[in-house]
Amino acid sequence: MALNLSRNTKVLASTVTAGWDGAASAANTFELNVLDGYSFSQATNATDITLNEAGTAPQRGKRSFNDSLAPVDWSFTTYIRPFQRNDGTDDLNTSGERILWAGLWGDALADVTEGVDGTQDFMSVDTTTSNIAEAMKMQLYFVMDNTVYHLSDATVNSVEIDFSIDGIAQATWSGFANVITDFTETKSAWTAGTDYMAVPTSADFIRNKLSTVTLARTAKVGIPGHTARTYTLALTGGSISIDNGITYLTPEELGVRNEPIGAFTGSRQISGTLNAYLKTGTAGVNDTGDLFDDMSGFTDTENYHALNLLMGGGGIPGTPSVSFDIPACQLQIPTVDIQDVIATTINFSAQGVDGSGDYQIGADNEMTVQYYNSI
Repeated sequence: MALNLSRNTKVLASTVTAGWDGAASAANTFELNVLDGYSFSQATNATDITLNEAGTAPQRGKRSFNDSLAPVDWSFTTYIRPFQRNDGTDDLNTSGERILWAGLWGDALADVTEGVDGTQDFMSVDTTTSNIAEAMKMQLYFVMDNTVYHLSDATVNSVEIDFSIDGIAQATWSGFANVITDFTETKSAWTAGTDYMAVPTSADFIRNKLSTVTLARTAKVGIPGHTARTYTLALTGGSISIDNGITYLTPEELGVRNEPIGAFTGSRQISGTLNAYLKTGTAGVNDTGDLFDDMSGFTDTENYHALNLLMGGGGIPGTPSVSFDIPACQLQIPTVDIQDVIATTINFSAQGVDGSGDYQIGADNEMTVQYYNSI
């Protein structure tokens, strides 16, 4: 009887179910360096049939049936780690999470651009590739001490990026898959460089303490008081959440245990929070106190702001960082948080815009993400 330790797990994500390749020129399978606390499970949808009759000696039995398998739920956290690799021709700027971003906002790996060094010095992905009915399906392999579990046709439903200022930049990914199978007899040995592309030990970590944020109000004619203004925010924390709204279809045939057969995307949601101290007393310095006053004074149902969060600082080649650029977002009125030092929480929701910069519900330009490495 063999036991498996979670700390020894290697997680691989692939675009194929056979023919795994880790060569730099044609890689289709990638290592994901996950943190402790990963999970995957699959529930069963069951029906109980019971008897309920009158009398002094009623029948009181029950029969149970397994109707179907629910979609697999999986979740894990990775550090945000940009690095540079050579595909045999060019030096490419990439990251360990590239395949996950492709699964979130695209239907192929090519939807995440690995910038050629000297031409585009960053990896880039944006929402313009995400208006698709079916997100990219990938195969997840959890390689343990003595067992390999395969999550078939996995989809990325959401990611949450945490920028607690005392930590290292990380992202928590979650999603679904069709079924879990023991894959050990099919393939038990996995070799870096041959079967999968490993994350190099030289890949960068990003320090949240160096993060900066730019929040700019856009001038809008017709909204009283909505003039252009840029706010200076010194963050104490926050997060960005992205959700695909994925739902699964499962047949309901009688007499068989049904399994999920497919997934479809729903509404795209991008939202987040910014935490900062509430600085008051001096008007006109464009800090959190001014933002609170401005937002409290608006009576219109819409407001227009541009937000750029630069985790790690820099945003230039040679500085490990990741940029989240939101050209237009709707802010809620900041809340006041009673702590040792009075603070505020600013909630925002990314919006698509048309060519005139007005909100357009059908637009697909809510966010661009760019990874910069240290080379």
